[in-house]
Amino acid sequence: MKISSYQVENYIKKIADEKISGCLLYGPEPTITRFRFEVIAKKIVNDLSDPFLVSQISAEKIKEDKAILIDEFYSISMLGGRRLIMIKDADKNASTALIASLKNLLSDPQYGRKSDNFILIQAGDLEKGSALRKLVEESQFLMAIPCYEEDATSLRKSIAESFIENDIIVENEIINLMIKNFGKDRNLILNEIAKIKNYLDDEKKLSLEVFKKIISLKQDENLQDFAVQFASKNYDWCFLQAEKALENGNESIMLVRNLINYFSKLYNAKILIEIEGSGIDEAVKSAQIFYKIESDFRRNLQNLSLKFIVKSLQSFEKLEINLKKGNMSARLVFLSYIRGYLIKKKVN
Repeated sequence: MKISSYQVENYIKKIADEKISGCLLYGPEPTITRFRFEVIAKKIVNDLSDPFLVSQISAEKIKEDKAILIDEFYSISMLGGRRLIMIKDADKNASTALIASLKNLLSDPQYGRKSDNFILIQAGDLEKGSALRKLVEESQFLMAIPCYEEDATSLRKSIAESFIENDIIVENEIINLMIKNFGKDRNLILNEIAKIKNYLDDEKKLSLEVFKKIISLKQDENLQDFAVQFASKNYDWCFLQAEKALENGNESIMLVRNLINYFSKLYNAKILIEIEGSGIDEAVKSAQIFYKIESDFRRNLQNLSLKFIVKSLQSFEKLEINLKKGNMSARLVFLSYIRGYLIKKKVN
């Protein structure tokens, strides 16, 4: 069976009560596919860590063992209850083995009556002529659920409903800012709403002022992550995050100063170790690093040479001077600087 895009949200809410024994999630939007996969999984089984009720099978495993899907579907939990069989990697290359297993399962005349278990399949962007998609759409026991990009209206509605479910009262402007800061990744948005709930504690209303304060704290964390990843020479990630940070209103100069601050701490800690003979624990403690990035700081301190740290600091200071001159767009100057490291790394 297949369902229209506009019906998906309401259908998923009651999917555990539908007379189907599985569904296929597919589409070009992986963030939406992953989100709906998790939502449906939790509708079928409350505790996804329960080994008696949840089984994960790779498409590769299905290819090796043609009977495994049938065995899992008809198996009964030792403690009773509906079992969930999850298949997360049903891409085009893995579809042949999966299709064969599903056909064998669906050919059983007692299928749908002998087992109450549920098969949940996550695939990529399957074309209309895809054999896997066609098989599911033509089956009366399976449902094909498309996952396409959400329009602004449905995304706003989804965020508003999530706040209501968490018993939090918000202004419309906060929902706009949620989309601006966190994009369309529903899992990320739900995580942020959970953090907001913890932050508010017993308070029910989220004011715009408090939300902006929370966002500011989040941005500070992102800036710290940027410096950590730069020191780890993860320049691909840094370039993408720099673009995102600048689009979200951060200034290039702030990113540079954050780099200078982080590398200065690395420099001082390195001097303590190499010149003054201090131990690494003492050096890390003296840097007064935020606890969430302490392990990364320790790793960078061990992996980077004093020469590299000094050269980096000199380079950052030159970049800061160029940004202050204002002869060119600060955004272009900063992104070109990061791109230079990226190119150099690929050449080497």
